[in-house]
Amino acid sequence: MKVHVSLKRVIDDSHDIFIDEYPVDGIGAYLSGSSAVRKYLIFTDTNVMEHYGGRLTENLRANGLDVPEPVVIPAGEQSKSNYMAFEKWRELVRKGAARDSSLIAIGGGVVTDLGGFIASSYMRGIPPIYVLTTLMAMVDAGIGGKTGFDLPEGKNLVGAFYQPKAIFIDTGTLKTLPEREFRSGSAEAIKYGLISDAGMLQFLEEHIDEFLALDKDVVGHVVNRSCEIKAGFVSKDEKEKSGLRALLNYGHTFGHPLEAATGYSRFTHGEAVSIGMVQAAELSRRCGYLDAESVGRQNELLARAGLPVKLPADIRTEDLMRCMKTDKKSAGGKKRFVILHSMGDAVVQDGIDDVLVEEVIDSTRAH
Repeated sequence: MKVHVSLKRVIDDSHDIFIDEYPVDGIGAYLSGSSAVRKYLIFTDTNVMEHYGGRLTENLRANGLDVPEPVVIPAGEQSKSNYMAFEKWRELVRKGAARDSSLIAIGGGVVTDLGGFIASSYMRGIPPIYVLTTLMAMVDAGIGGKTGFDLPEGKNLVGAFYQPKAIFIDTGTLKTLPEREFRSGSAEAIKYGLISDAGMLQFLEEHIDEFLALDKDVVGHVVNRSCEIKAGFVSKDEKEKSGLRALLNYGHTFGHPLEAATGYSRFTHGEAVSIGMVQAAELSRRCGYLDAESVGRQNELLARAGLPVKLPADIRTEDLMRCMKTDKKSAGGKKRFVILHSMGDAVVQDGIDDVLVEEVIDSTRAH
């Protein structure tokens, strides 16, 4: 005997990214037109709460929306844990969140990763809205629907693909972002030029000083182009089935183990990815693709952006290799690397020998 459950679906998760169209103080006017949502739950961290949590709460309430006091987590990668998710699910219950509620995650990648996952699982799914306040979130982490949290064994090992209903970017919030965090986010913007858009790479090389100085036009161009590139990859391969979206992991197969091996506390994500891109470029050279001049060109831009380009001498290769084995970017137990065929042209490569990977890691170590 057999019972067939037919679940063929046509799902439209399309959504808009509003860049500098709605400031934090103007989002309520946009949301007030929705009759499907009864309550909005603001989800943020302690840093963002200080600058924008109260302003957003007041703005939403001024537009007649039902908004309890914000749900706040401690700032930092350490908050991306199952314990924190459990605590915040319970807090949503206490604040009266139901299936006709929406979670507004305002902050950077930690907030959207954890907040998006909480939204995806609470009441079996309530709609999230993202208000991005860090460069890392604006150009990468807040776009694409990846949500989740970390385990001691690796980064983002638990999560779900769950798209927001809308994304708001107010680049003015970058003025309150610490310089180190801004430079960290620049690593992902540089990555887009390296893997997909040689023109953007050249733009960053020519305007990196204005970018770091928060020139509004330059920042706006970089954020807008980054969103376009990321959206293009996501639209064609949302859940990394074809391998296209995996190209966005350039530098990450090296970078994520570096974060895990140092307890997610020594490097920002962008700093780890920067070192990872240095190693990925060297791997690309040793595989016979990039020439030494191209490797140097990449590393010079990373250094000009204030990002690290050397692996610290005290970090052991064996620790990185161990963490690499449990990274979710492995496929079938084999490590998967994104390498560059040329500047602006990336491919996914499997089957690279561990000995070569270890040699690459050692060659990029500071002495």
